[in-house]
Parts: sequence; C-alpha cells; structure tokens
Amino acid sequence: MSEIGFICPELGNVTYAACFNCDHEMCGLPLPYRMAASNDRETEEEVYHVTEILKPARQAYLERHNDYYSDPFKKVWATFGTAWHSILEKYAEGNKRFLQEVGFKALIGDVYLSGRCDLIDLKRKSMLDWKTTSVFKATELMNGDFAGTYWVEQQNIYRVFIAPWVEKLKVVALFRDWGPRHAEKCRPVEVINIPIMKEDDVIQLVIDRLTDITIIDNVLPLPLCPVADCWEGWDKKENRKVRRKCRDYCGAGGDSGICTQYSEWMEDE
Repeated sequence: MSEIGFICPELGNVTYAACFNCDHEMCGLPLPYRMAASNDRETEEEVYHVTEILKPARQAYLERHNDYYSDPFKKVWATFGTAWHSILEKYAEGNKRFLQEVGFKALIGDVYLSGRCDLIDLKRKSMLDWKTTSVFKATELMNGDFAGTYWVEQQNIYRVFIAPWVEKLKVVALFRDWGPRHAEKCRPVEVINIPIMKEDDVIQLVIDRLTDITIIDNVLPLPLCPVADCWEGWDKKENRKVRRKCRDYCGAGGDSGICTQYSEWMEDE
C-alpha cells in the first residue's frame, strides 16, 4: 500500500486519478503542480528502500500497510527538491567524470534492500547527495550535528552497497529559506561533509532496522515512535505544542487517523 491521493479542501480524500480529472480545481492548484506533487511509487512486497528503513519502525510499518492521502499544499518543498535534483542532473549528464542515479538491490536475509545515490564523482572518489533544508539547521549541519536527520546513515548505506571505494561523502545543501540576513550564518548553498562509518557498523545498522520493521507483525501493540522523531515543539502561529513530523511528514499522521499514537497525543493536548 502507499500514498494514493490528495486531501482536497472541498471533497476530502480523493485519488490521484480523480484529482487529475477534476475540472473545477477547487484547491486552486494547477494540474501540472498537482501531478508533480503526486507520489506514484508503489510499495513492493519484500523490498524495502533505504529511506524507508531509516524512518521509525512504526511509521514505516503503517505507511507500508495502509493507503493514505497527503495535503498537496504541504508537498511544495518536496516538489522543489525534485526540481533541484533535475536541474543538477541535467548539467552532469553526459560527463564521463560522473555517474548519476546509481542504484542497488541487495538480498538481506529474506527481504531486499534497495536504494539509489544521486551522484558519484569518479575523479574525486566522492559521492554527493542533493538536499534542500532550512537555514535553521545550517549551523548545526555545518558543525557536524546531524540530529533530526538521517543523512549520515543514508549516505553510508549507499557507499557500502554501491561504491565502497568512495573516499568522501558530501551533501550539497540548498537552504530554501535563505536571504541576505542569513549571510553571516551560511551561504545559499553549502557542501557538508558526511563522516564515513565502518562497514561492519553499516551492515549491522541495516540488519537492525530491517529486523525492527519486518518482525513488527508479531509485535502488539505497535512500538511507539520516539518523541525525538516526532519533532515536538511550540508553534507560535498555532500557540500550542505540535509534532511537526507527525503532522506534516508522516503518511500515517496528520488528519489520516491511521496512527493512534498521534491521534491520542492530539486529544491529550
């Protein structure tokens, strides 16, 4: 199962097909944007993606076993990130120095792990990943504090399974909310070095993560997501505590009603 449609402001949950065939555009968003913001990746049985196993086990399980809908207005930066990738890919295409979109599919126990890195620079023996993030995280990221991100684990998994000879891991971070007032803190684009993990540690990480997700069928109730993974904090506009990841970035959270952990937390708040 997977994300299958949008939350329409007028009609509620609608499939992508229904949204794309709507003549009224009640959301006010043009069709090209809605199509770009849609997620057409189907969940494959027994195949897990790197980004999937790096989510909390509860989130990964609920998103895999439920159809869900997303708010198209909250897909702006994900869509922008896709465009950022496409632009950079265009200018690296055809250059023998670079390998782009290199993927892998490896059998781990009884299931497969798959993933795809953005770019390998053969000349510099480095692997690069294009990311969009906020200026708020700039100082922490540039100082090597990756709390709240999965960048270190993700890039090291790609290295071990795609190109273990790579000597450097780098994230090219575009700060989407950068402005002149941030000039002393960071530039609009920064290259951030990612520490290289030991191969044995990476393999063990993968095994542990896959185990957490695949044995969950036999675990009742479902394990709770750690609070740190919910991005809990004070929202000045709403004047209350929110769990931003649950609300905005989890298919089983938000208004879906799928995750009881989030819905019960909302009731208590």
